[in-house]
Amino acid sequence: MHTLDLHYLRRLALFGLVGMLVGGSTSFLVRRQYVVRTTFIADTRDPMQNLGALGGLAAQFGLGVPLANSRSPQFFADVIESREVLLRVLELDWKQLTGSSDKYSRVLDYFAEPQADSLRQISTGLRKMRARVATTVGGRTNIIQVDLTGPDPEVSVRLLEAMIASLDHFNRATRHTQARERREFAEVRLAEATDSLGSAESTLRVFLEKNRSYRESPGLNLEYETHQRRINAAQELVTSLRHEFEAARLAEVNDTPVLTVLDPPSLPAQKVAPSRVLWMLGGLALGLLAFAVLFARAQWRIA
Repeated sequence: MHTLDLHYLRRLALFGLVGMLVGGSTSFLVRRQYVVRTTFIADTRDPMQNLGALGGLAAQFGLGVPLANSRSPQFFADVIESREVLLRVLELDWKQLTGSSDKYSRVLDYFAEPQADSLRQISTGLRKMRARVATTVGGRTNIIQVDLTGPDPEVSVRLLEAMIASLDHFNRATRHTQARERREFAEVRLAEATDSLGSAESTLRVFLEKNRSYRESPGLNLEYETHQRRINAAQELVTSLRHEFEAARLAEVNDTPVLTVLDPPSLPAQKVAPSRVLWMLGGLALGLLAFAVLFARAQWRIA
């Protein structure tokens, strides 16, 4: 092998070695990132499952009943990254959350430096927090998995716990609001249906007072049966609405947890970055690239 070839091979090896050392050393300057994980299942059942039958019955009398909102597991996975849930976490007291008396007063100060423009600070805090969150939903099991990545695993555990609590609070409040609206709706409709039943009964009473021998007349007998059918239908509607009203009242005060946590956030967290091997390989690639550039320049000068 020619001396010139050995010279270039040595320089090639030297550049590669230096690149690997620089890459590996630089990786120690990068803050470590850890991922904390939790999994939970959400109660997607509607506490007002009788609403469909009631809606069909009420439609016969021109009464509209609001349809229940179905909430899929993906709904909960999306809501946990929503402004409503994350902002509640960002506004928490830092010392109360972590037990640490650092320079931060709120969680928001941990993600964004205090600025004169509070809206910009909130926007920055939401953006940085969303960047740390990743959610997935199991296709078969409907188990929702939430990963939170950050440099401090203990802080990430507390933040993830706060996110789950905020999500549960949001869904309970929403469920109670919907139950209150349904209760108010059913209360109004029940009053209307009761009035309609009373009116139908009064009409039948007047008919009977005027036509005591209605059975002897086919036409009057048919009119009597028509009045009676209206009363029966009105009674059925009143019964259903009263059942709906009582169910809505129970749902309004129901405090059953919406979420069931399967794997709570806990330590130890899994380190996901930096990867020493990847940094060394990146340094090797840069070293070889630098050698290739210098080699090409040397060949160009010779030519």
